[in-house]
Amino acid sequence: LSMGSVYKMDVRGRYDFICINLVLGSDEQRDPDVFTPKDRDKCENLFFKAWKNNTGATLSSRIAVAYRIYNEIILSKKEAYLQEGTRAKIEEAISSIYAELGNEISVSHLAHTANMSEVYFRRLFKSITGTSPARFIINCRVTRAKELLIEEYLTLEDISERCGFSTPSYFCRVFKEITGMTPNEFRRTARD
Repeated sequence: LSMGSVYKMDVRGRYDFICINLVLGSDEQRDPDVFTPKDRDKCENLFFKAWKNNTGATLSSRIAVAYRIYNEIILSKKEAYLQEGTRAKIEEAISSIYAELGNEISVSHLAHTANMSEVYFRRLFKSITGTSPARFIINCRVTRAKELLIEEYLTLEDISERCGFSTPSYFCRVFKEITGMTPNEFRRTARD
């Protein structure tokens, strides 16, 4: 693909895009790749800074900008690859959480089961779910407690046990912290 090559795309609709053909240290021709960088504005600003709006830019400064854009491509692809490879393990951990709500669930055990370090597991879990594993577990337990409070006539002790809380008082404290009401208040409100 040399300078001045003709590119064709079958586009249905109106889109703005930038086409950049980078040949970095190789004469090998590769098929074009379409990607959306994680930080699109950053890439566009770099591109316009070096080419469109800066006629006085030197060749070396333009090459430096090309490498910075290439770095953004690599970072975007690396993140997508990591998410594809690890998302299934995080989803398995989430399934395990739901299945084991009534039992003790430790983040270190979940990380070990996913074959990851605990720090890495916590970081990935939060990036995929938007919350920490510990907070996710608590939220699942409270959600299950709400269902039991509405559907069944169980004591608070039974509900706290079925949802994996260590004591009924801890269950009541966490429930109120998250919902803004005690379990009994929630039960009365939900059934009215």
